[in-house]
Amino acid sequence: DKEIEAAINYVFGKTMVCNDTDAAKTCALNDPKIRAKSVTLDGDLFDPAGTLTGGARGPPGSSILVKFAALVEKREELKAKEGELAVLAKEAATLKREGDAHRQAANRMGMCKHELSLVASRLEANPFFKASEELRVMEETVGSSADEMARIKKEKGEAEKEIKRLEGLIKKMETSRDSVMASKEKEIAAARKKLNDLQGKLKATREENEAILLQGEADAAELASLIEQADAAEAALETVLAEVQAAEASVAERKEAYDAAEGAVKSKRDELKRKDAELKQMDKDMDKLQDKLEKERVKAKKKDHEIQRFEKESKDASKAVDSMMREHGWISTEKHQFGKPGPYDFSKTKVEEVQKKLDEVKRKQDKEGKKINKKVMGMFEKAELEYQEVMNKKRIIENDKAKIEKVIEELDDKKNQALKTTWAKVNRDFSSIFSTLLPNAKAKLEPPEGATVLDGLVLRVGFGDCWKDSLSELSGGQRSLLALSLILSLLLFKPAPMYILDEIDAALDLSHTQNIGSMLKAHFKKSQFIIVSLKEGMFNNANVLFRTKFVDGVSTVMRTTPGGR
Repeated sequence: DKEIEAAINYVFGKTMVCNDTDAAKTCALNDPKIRAKSVTLDGDLFDPAGTLTGGARGPPGSSILVKFAALVEKREELKAKEGELAVLAKEAATLKREGDAHRQAANRMGMCKHELSLVASRLEANPFFKASEELRVMEETVGSSADEMARIKKEKGEAEKEIKRLEGLIKKMETSRDSVMASKEKEIAAARKKLNDLQGKLKATREENEAILLQGEADAAELASLIEQADAAEAALETVLAEVQAAEASVAERKEAYDAAEGAVKSKRDELKRKDAELKQMDKDMDKLQDKLEKERVKAKKKDHEIQRFEKESKDASKAVDSMMREHGWISTEKHQFGKPGPYDFSKTKVEEVQKKLDEVKRKQDKEGKKINKKVMGMFEKAELEYQEVMNKKRIIENDKAKIEKVIEELDDKKNQALKTTWAKVNRDFSSIFSTLLPNAKAKLEPPEGATVLDGLVLRVGFGDCWKDSLSELSGGQRSLLALSLILSLLLFKPAPMYILDEIDAALDLSHTQNIGSMLKAHFKKSQFIIVSLKEGMFNNANVLFRTKFVDGVSTVMRTTPGGR
């Protein structure tokens, strides 16, 4: 049957339908030349891989194949009823033709009546009346001829015969019309009643067949969906888990990079703390050196004052000598006499006392000279240079610290801004993709109550104006579409040139599969997709199809383009 061939191919495909389990077991397991998946009328499914599933499910007559057999039987009855309807339609057409003939006869009868009235009107002006008048005239006026009289009488007789014939014909046609009309009206009423009965039965049969067909199609779709779900649920789950793991790995990599950056910042902060400690210690050392330097400066100033005093005394003594020599000229002339016997003999002077005083002065000078550090000025300059160098290093470290803190602040701002931008775009694409996959539904990513985007995000799903409190209220298919929408919205943030998807529609029905194809065309216009799918809804959106099949036991790949494109 061409009408259900596509449905049978879709439901059973390459599965052989057998009457009993022995035949199904032979086709699937025992005969190596066949080795094809087989199913019995009771629903037992034999797979060449050795898997046996199914069995009689429910009361007798609940099997889809039994329902399908009933559907075929009903269709045969429908064909028989349609044949009867065709016969009745032919009879109705015949009756219609007879009715048309009857109407034509009635029309002809009307025409005859009209002709009769015309004949009557013509009779009034017929030569018979004129002849009668002429006869009277001729009788009054002698001279009419016998031949003319005979002719006139003959015409009168013929006219009277014609009138009688037409009157008889009219009566006959009226009688025939009434009987024929009554008979045909009875036949038409009976045919109409029979036609109405058959149409009622046909309508009831059609409604029953349509109900059975719809139930069969629903059961077949449910069976196909259950089989596909049972075969592909684990693969789809593994695929989704792999994608989720990939996303988690990506998040982990980003977290590692963030932790590394945070570790580097922490290291810099520790280094800054260490430098601060060194600076504080150097400040303490510098303060000690400064105190020591001040003390040495005080000592040096004291010694300078003593030296200046000695020099001043020496200069004063020299000036005094010069002054005395200028004032007393005899000193210069008598100078050579000093120490010689005579008036300038100083032999009486006690040299030991003078030497003692001189030695004491020298000793005092040596003692004071040891206390004075002659390198103190060089040390002071060196300490001052070291102090300046330390202060320069301190300023450099403080500048580096300020720059690092500024960079950390800028990185935090950029990180927060990038996170908010990513959230806004992913949230927008996530809502659009989910609305495309599941019409009249909406979804969004939003921070938890009392928190911000930086603290985390939660998934919210709504239908119409009602938002769900938990994802557990969604069905499995809706949760699958939600996960797929989130993954695709993350991928859409930085689209790749090509994606490979393996049976992502395995656990979905045909309408959702069709929506996935439309969504990919609408949102990923600059990306190419290689999709493995077994559903027609995905094929309709493909630009190129690669079909695989077994030809003589060998896998063959065939390239096709939908619609001959």
